[in-house]
Amino acid sequence: MIDIKKTTIIVLLCLALVLVAGCTTTTTPANTQPNPPANTQTQVTAPTAPTAPTSPTSPTKTATPTAASVAPMQVVIEYSGTWQGTITNGGDIKSVDGAGTATFDIPSPVFPVSVTIQKKDESGQMLTVKILQNGVIIKTESTLAAHGSVMATVSA
Repeated sequence: MIDIKKTTIIVLLCLALVLVAGCTTTTTPANTQPNPPANTQTQVTAPTAPTAPTSPTSPTKTATPTAASVAPMQVVIEYSGTWQGTITNGGDIKSVDGAGTATFDIPSPVFPVSVTIQKKDESGQMLTVKILQNGVIIKTESTLAAHGSVMATVSA
């Protein structure tokens, strides 16, 4: 039997490692702009007068998409019995508990988004967790094990 508290601690430690491993810096020349994130629109402005050359640039952090620029997500839990677990949206952890099929909205996702759900019974029925974005399944995980646990994580 998997203890949900131990599972939650393991998930949090894994998320911390993912966050630490994902931190990078890049440098860009002074008179150029970094590439915009993939899901944003580029604004075109009128040209300006040339400027004098500047000194070498220092490293700058790359921009990460803000919550407003990321499409909403949904978590769907499908199981005929009772279940419990957590939904992690960036640093926000929400405990969930239920029975049957349930859908949870994440209107402003902050990556990583992680879902850990465990059966509360010994059923051999399928427990499935789906993470959707714009109505499209981007991650799905399942288990048939008694008291089985499912973890699904989506990174940017």
